[in-house]
Amino acid sequence: MLKRVMTLGLLLILALSPSFIYAESKGTDLIDIDSSWAKDTILWGVEKGLVTGYPDGTFKPNQNVSESEFLAMIIRAYKPEIKVSNKGHWADNYYQFAKEMNYPVKGLKDQSKREAIINRQQVAELVSSTQGVHYDGDLAIRYLLGYNLAQGKDPSKKTIESYDGQGLLSRAEAVQFIRNVIENGKENINSRPEQESIKEKLPLLTEKYIGNAKVIPSKSAYPLKPYHEETTPLIVEFVKSVYVKNDKIYFTVPTAPRGYSYYVSYNNMKSGDNGFYEENPSPKEYSTLIKDGGYLRISYSINGIVKSSANIYFPQFEVQMGNKGEWYE
Repeated sequence: MLKRVMTLGLLLILALSPSFIYAESKGTDLIDIDSSWAKDTILWGVEKGLVTGYPDGTFKPNQNVSESEFLAMIIRAYKPEIKVSNKGHWADNYYQFAKEMNYPVKGLKDQSKREAIINRQQVAELVSSTQGVHYDGDLAIRYLLGYNLAQGKDPSKKTIESYDGQGLLSRAEAVQFIRNVIENGKENINSRPEQESIKEKLPLLTEKYIGNAKVIPSKSAYPLKPYHEETTPLIVEFVKSVYVKNDKIYFTVPTAPRGYSYYVSYNNMKSGDNGFYEENPSPKEYSTLIKDGGYLRISYSINGIVKSSANIYFPQFEVQMGNKGEWYE
């Protein structure tokens, strides 16, 4: 009788636990990952003992992941000795560890949220916390992108927008996150500081384009010119060409109408390299070093009179154009 009760108890635990923790199918037996972009990563996760499949031989790579499932995965990657709880909620031990490490998980105060689907912003906040920093929202996303702990949904554009913070996390993506942390993150799991980390220490994002940059009002110190029919479209084209890659800023200066010249300047970059001037320029791509707190400025003029101009500030990627910026979209 006692044996039967123990067997039923074990079955109940198995039934309530996610397949990340208990399952039967091994990587070589999974029948639905051959066409998945994450096949190699899934097999890696199985080999490391981080994930397994369902009893029916599937992995369900596109199925969404709950907060408790992802929390268990990332802790198990560093602390395999922490096991599923035999009492209460199956993830109690992982949440206890998260409490000790000051991790931002909603299921600590409200157990009903443990099985809620986790979004990618929450993942960024949790993953960055394991690296010993305290960032929230877009700053946490920027940390992941800047330290190659995530690539975003569009690998060609490593931006906060392409990361899609409000998007949900699939099982395949969850395993990829864990692999990124193990291969590119810190060797040991860390606690999250009580105070927020300094945002100025975040790395610049690589390949961040300005095309959808925020427009800010003109500053009194640098009053910018209003719309000018001949040169304002060139300013807009210039702004949309700007991107940052490997801590260098790249930009293309469009050809100006006959008789016009342009001046490009920048600060807080390579010492002694702070700008250049040309008349009737031909379009070509330029590049220079850039650091946080710097700006890039361009102006078009004729007979020494500025007709249009723009400032771009880093790392915010804020664009300042015209008196109110109303003509920039």
